[in-house]
Amino acid sequence: MRFLVTLCLILCPAFAIAQEPMSGAEFEALTEGKIFHFRQNGNVYGGESYLTNRRVRWSFFDGTCLFGRWFERDAYICFDYGADHPLQCWTFTQTDQGFQAEFYPKSEGDGLYDAYRVNEPLDCTGPKVGV
Repeated sequence: MRFLVTLCLILCPAFAIAQEPMSGAEFEALTEGKIFHFRQNGNVYGGESYLTNRRVRWSFFDGTCLFGRWFERDAYICFDYGADHPLQCWTFTQTDQGFQAEFYPKSEGDGLYDAYRVNEPLDCTGPKVGV
């Protein structure tokens, strides 16, 4: 019996700390006017600037940026970058550094993505021009 009580005391605080996914209003309050970098497994791979009116600018750090909008759909935050890009939906939970993101629908190999706030602007040089 003591074992069960001890186990509950150890595990119950962990369950209390787990956060529910953010609503659209919570996500907007956290991100609007800010820039976040995204990483998975410690590797930074892109950044996003959250503009007013739920507009966004995404960059893979190659100088080209995608412009889009985000909206709330059911329990997800979805991003629409136009007809050439599939709709992407996520759940977000707040962390001390920013937030964690999980792609929906989750597939094999998907994990959590960490996002943390930065102060430097995204480098968007425009479309590549060739001959």
